[in-house]
Amino acid sequence: MTTTMFRNAAAAAFLVLALTACFGSLTSTRPPEYYGLDYAYEASPCSRSDSEDGLRVWSFTASAPYNRAQMVITNPSQKVSYSSRHQWVAPPGDMVADILLRDISLSHMFSKTVSAGDPYTAQDEMSGHIFRFGWEDLGSKGRAVIELEVSLWKEKPKRAVLLRKHYQFESEFIPELNPETFARAMSGLVQRVSRQLQQDICSIR
Repeated sequence: MTTTMFRNAAAAAFLVLALTACFGSLTSTRPPEYYGLDYAYEASPCSRSDSEDGLRVWSFTASAPYNRAQMVITNPSQKVSYSSRHQWVAPPGDMVADILLRDISLSHMFSKTVSAGDPYTAQDEMSGHIFRFGWEDLGSKGRAVIELEVSLWKEKPKRAVLLRKHYQFESEFIPELNPETFARAMSGLVQRVSRQLQQDICSIR
């Protein structure tokens, strides 16, 4: 093998190794980390154990980009970023519905509170839509933001909307973003939604 051919072969081998390293870096996947909504249940000051109506809680829908499990970060220029590494344990609509079901059930606001798949016949039904469920990145600081609408209605004897409320809460500004901080801040916001929703339900019963 001539010197020129040896150099060309070495260069080609180096190029293959370099490309392999680059593509390996791009395609290597670390296992995702999952986060959920977590806060201690607080007894509702307006619990009603004498209600004869049951409640079925349906999963909430969500506008894009909040209809996925990936954590979402937005900024004032409307740029949206997703994190495949840091994800919620379920899409926000499912998480919010599940924890509201827990809180309302523990508060005994209805005779029984069940999820969508339960065969129990509930007189009242509840669902909602999430408009925002993410982190607002404002450069040197940021905050968690939630915006949603919740509806409570009866199907029989004639469909009637009992409650339709819009809720929007923001956390305090936080100087450093990490998934643990985001999950804690969002949990606090959902707790505020739950507290206010229970008060609103009690006001109409």
